[in-house]
Amino acid sequence: MHYYRNASLQLFGGLMPRILGQKKIRKEDSLCNSMTINEFFNRYPSLPNFLLSQLTIKSTELVHPSLVPLLALFSRMSLASSDISNENLNVIKNFKSAFKDTFSSSVANVRRLAAKAYTNFTRKEEIVSEVQQYTNEICTNEKTLSNYLDACLHCIKQMVVTLKMEYVDEFSANKSQLENTLVRLTTFLSNNKCYIH
Repeated sequence: MHYYRNASLQLFGGLMPRILGQKKIRKEDSLCNSMTINEFFNRYPSLPNFLLSQLTIKSTELVHPSLVPLLALFSRMSLASSDISNENLNVIKNFKSAFKDTFSSSVANVRRLAAKAYTNFTRKEEIVSEVQQYTNEICTNEKTLSNYLDACLHCIKQMVVTLKMEYVDEFSANKSQLENTLVRLTTFLSNNKCYIH
């Protein structure tokens, strides 16, 4: 059984650069190294629905074997522009919902990749409100599961970093609002003896 899994992971590793293209710059997490979601939907019109169905498969194992490769693929995509068709917007919402469903996973790498994919599927105009939404969710519900909390914190961090590095104008326009939100979050976490770096 491991032979098949290892061979399929090697095949997937070879397909990733063919699907997404080669890295354009050295910085691993840059949006320059990602394919736009619109481009992906246009190149492979039947693939998004199939991949979404694969992403939502429940497994009796710790993690479904296709979950990490799919999250790795989606973490290398980005919205890039605001002109997205209504049909694609619905598919994007479904993907974001599927990513969020994995936030409670007991596997740290799954949570990290899901947070990155979720961030990349979020429009730049929505990032600040999403950061506030996750902060409110964390601060108002002290019984949040630690795995889910960890994924939310990864998501908040990824969104702020993406906004600061890729969307400088949007970051500058919302800087004080973001600072207030992050101060509130940091205060809450330190009061509850949950320290982050």
